[in-house]
Amino acid sequence: MNVFFLEYFLLTVTCFVLMDQGKSSRSCGLRSFPCVLCQKRTKPGERRYVCGDAYNSFRKYLFKNFMIKVKETDVSCSRCRNKYYRSNQASSNTVSDDVVYQPPAKKAKQDLCSPKHISLPLQSVKGPSHSSCCICKRRGHKFVVVPSCIRNNVFIEKNVIVPAGSRCCPGHIDGDLLKDDAMTQISDLKSECQFNRTDIFNLLQQVRTIALKNQNKRIDFDSDSFISDADYYNLLGLSRGSFDDICSHITDIRNTKNRSLRTCIGIYLTKLRSGMSNRLLSTVFNIGIDSIKRSIWSARKALAKEFTSNYIGFEHITRKAVVEKHTTDLAKTLFGGPTDPVILIIDGTYIYIQKSTQFSFQRRSFQHAQKEAISKTNDDSHINRILCQCIRSIFQ
Repeated sequence: MNVFFLEYFLLTVTCFVLMDQGKSSRSCGLRSFPCVLCQKRTKPGERRYVCGDAYNSFRKYLFKNFMIKVKETDVSCSRCRNKYYRSNQASSNTVSDDVVYQPPAKKAKQDLCSPKHISLPLQSVKGPSHSSCCICKRRGHKFVVVPSCIRNNVFIEKNVIVPAGSRCCPGHIDGDLLKDDAMTQISDLKSECQFNRTDIFNLLQQVRTIALKNQNKRIDFDSDSFISDADYYNLLGLSRGSFDDICSHITDIRNTKNRSLRTCIGIYLTKLRSGMSNRLLSTVFNIGIDSIKRSIWSARKALAKEFTSNYIGFEHITRKAVVEKHTTDLAKTLFGGPTDPVILIIDGTYIYIQKSTQFSFQRRSFQHAQKEAISKTNDDSHINRILCQCIRSIFQ
């Protein structure tokens, strides 16, 4: 009996010892799997061992950036792996977006052209030269290249070829035209001119362009060679210089496709001069009747605002200017005094003007005593006011 209890006691002790050893072995085993990078405990669904061939790049990434040598039992969490994948993807996109630089192809210094072996009996200017003017032959610097429009105009008017690249003095050019005195200075010409097929083709194209541009123009105030001085006076009642002076005052009219500033002012002055209807002006200027109406309205408004108000009316001149510039010595002797009064002829001497077709203006400019439309003047015939109903106190 004692032997039986002794064996049972030994067996029980042995079982408890074995159970304690199993617990200790389980407590000392790998029951927690921290991430090799962030050291956080990983869940079974997120951990991955990084010891296989599929993670060679990941191990290189850890060693290169964090100096971590991976062991066979090390694992990584999904968060650290996703960071690695995103950084790897961003670096690959940056490399793929870089455009391979290709140097631009070098252009030829000058276009190839056929030799100039076609000789035509056309006069031409000698040149081109960078050190002398092709018109006055003056040597110097600060010359300008003659534009193609001026070269074409010289060929049309003078039958003289100006080679491309020729230079001249800036004073010879007036806008898109050559001045009249510069036209007369063109001399020392060659009797023949050499061309190639490209030069002849360009010359024909330029002449054709000018012909198409001018085919619809009947009266052109923009070209000095289109209308003579006599035609200016017959159409406008003004000389060319006076018309240019009026146009220089106007800035409120913009150039349009159908008419320019000079054409707009010319249409208005032609209507005042001739009294033609808008339909007849449309035929003469080859412009639509609606454009004629708008041109007359714009010109009348601009002239009244920027030109007429500066030369007619009591507001356009001061009392001091009237006394100093528009009072003769005879008037000062007869009517003057110590105060230098303003002398204005009210009755006796007038400048007779044309009877207006507008009733309101005709009534205000009509003088019953003379039975004529007149304007008030100074003793030197300077017009102060067209209307004859009142005189401001400035002249009293």
